[in-house]
Amino acid sequence: MKKTFIILAATVVLYAGTVRAESAAYQYCMKDASKIGDSAIAECMKAENGRLNQQIYKEYEQISLSPDFIKWNNGSGMFRGRLKSLYENWSKYRDEYCDLYVLSMSNYTGSTEYNKQSCLLDANKTQLLQMSSVLRNYNSTPE
Repeated sequence: MKKTFIILAATVVLYAGTVRAESAAYQYCMKDASKIGDSAIAECMKAENGRLNQQIYKEYEQISLSPDFIKWNNGSGMFRGRLKSLYENWSKYRDEYCDLYVLSMSNYTGSTEYNKQSCLLDANKTQLLQMSSVLRNYNSTPE
């Protein structure tokens, strides 16, 4: 149990140090929206999802320009090869999974849009963390 906690804590620290989990604008929006309700919170999450999608895209772009990844990708650039396929497949999986998640939440509280944006937010944060770790691992030197 201690080992799991230490690994989890280290992951959170690494995550916080490399990827901004939530923007200040999102935190401010959520502070006000929580007083209004689901629809306002969903709008805050939607805006944050837009920001996260931009960051994810930038991570993919950086990977696409790294010499070793160009070979893996079968060419440079985001819009070709394996990297394009990876991005498109992940986007499709995320969207379809969140549609399924929303359906599963139909018997619970929360609007459809709230549940969808919440699911997308979780998926986007996870993807951003994963893609930034690829670059972090690539750019770090082994001890």
